[in-house]
Amino acid sequence: MKILTITLGLLLLLIQYPLWFGKGGWREVMNYRDALNTQIEKNIEGRAVNSQIKAEVVDLKTGLDEIEESARSDLGMIKEGEVFLKPWISLQIMFQSSFMVLLKNRTAHLNF
Repeated sequence: MKILTITLGLLLLLIQYPLWFGKGGWREVMNYRDALNTQIEKNIEGRAVNSQIKAEVVDLKTGLDEIEESARSDLGMIKEGEVFLKPWISLQIMFQSSFMVLLKNRTAHLNF
């Protein structure tokens, strides 16, 4: 009876070995599952990028807002009939620097 129990136990272990360590076993299944989860995450990121690009393409095809915005910001373009106003701070600096040049020129003439 003891020999039969040992033999059946060994047969059970031999049957279980491919399930745990063989080709298509649990270890390989877990590796594939990890690779699948990694690929799913990459696909989700790719879909987010794709949807953003699709939205930009649709916007470029249907509306001129995106083109106008990039022309204004990147190229400094203005529409016909618009007036471009320089910021007041830069005008003040420009007037101060030209005033200083005028003062220098006048004092140079006075030194003769």
